[in-house]
Amino acid sequence: MGNEMLMTKKTVEGIEKEVQICKECLMLSTRPRLTYNEDGVCSACQWSHEKKTTVDWAKRKEELKAFCDKYRSESGFDVIVPVSGGKDSSMIAHKLKYVCGMNPLCMNINHYVDCNTEMNEINLKNFVKNGFELFRVYPNQKIERDLDRIGLVQYGQPYFGWMTSMVLAPLKLATKFNIPFIMYGEEGEVEYGGSTELKNKPIYTVDDTVRFYLSGVHPNTYLDKYTEKELYWWLPPSNEDIQKLQPAVAHWSYFENWNSNYNYEYAKKYVGLKEQVSNSVGTYNNFAQTDGILYPLHTYFMYLKFGFGRCSQDVCIDIRSGKITREEGIELINKYDETYPEQFEEQYLEYYQLTKQEFYDVIDKFANKDLLEKRNGRWVKKFKLV
Repeated sequence: MGNEMLMTKKTVEGIEKEVQICKECLMLSTRPRLTYNEDGVCSACQWSHEKKTTVDWAKRKEELKAFCDKYRSESGFDVIVPVSGGKDSSMIAHKLKYVCGMNPLCMNINHYVDCNTEMNEINLKNFVKNGFELFRVYPNQKIERDLDRIGLVQYGQPYFGWMTSMVLAPLKLATKFNIPFIMYGEEGEVEYGGSTELKNKPIYTVDDTVRFYLSGVHPNTYLDKYTEKELYWWLPPSNEDIQKLQPAVAHWSYFENWNSNYNYEYAKKYVGLKEQVSNSVGTYNNFAQTDGILYPLHTYFMYLKFGFGRCSQDVCIDIRSGKITREEGIELINKYDETYPEQFEEQYLEYYQLTKQEFYDVIDKFANKDLLEKRNGRWVKKFKLV
């Protein structure tokens, strides 16, 4: 493996376990399904190069036009767009409406009410003021909380319940309104490093959703605890409804070169997106994932399990886009990556109905002892990027 497999004395110092690190960005091989080529470049960076050199974006733009023309309705709504009020979904909804001439029905799956941020409410209001219909769902708060607690304790996934409804509820809405076209944002596996199975596919299936976005945990698992009616927003439509609707579920990143910074500037200009005054917990930017307090915990558990946190994730995105250098990224990661969202701890304990000791026990259970060690009550890296 040459320089690319690191024990590593040069780039990742202080651990005995072999961990590979991308030679272009700074992503670790602990990221699930991430692969490297023979030059030690990760699949996300390879895709970043492909987007600039080999992908025929003009052809894909024509594919998007064909989808829009196919599903355009003479009356009513043409496409469902799941939105959070953030930069990405706001940009997509605006382009579909004002560039593609579609009439989107936007759908917001609300976090547990006590987990929302003031910024989320501000941005959703601004979004609606700019001419969008918004179908807002507050799933059963008791069930969502319970599923999130199960996700945290069993899988180390703090908002498993919300994520499940986020990816499946739009299909339910689609069957009710007979809108077979659904548009999400980026295909995360391809954009950030993971399976490349969907790289050249404009649409994907319910099975793909369960495999990639719910970590293979089908929500049918919880039918022994709740009825099918109670799990309405957490279960996919019946096979009969799917066959009847024949939904086309797509990601915008297939049709247009995905760039988070561009999305932010676009949403700010056209949809009135507001950013935080200070940087977000665990990273250096102030405009991404600002809608709820569970995301910082989600990325903290990512750090616990895989040794890279929210800052690493943002740094790698910005290195690929050319916004920062690798050296600047190392400095930022060393500064922010280990951050524990302490300011929200009391809210977490209340939400998950756990004592502080029980909560810390869950944290300890998912900490990767090969990569991290506990110092002064917190899990820190055994290694340092240099």
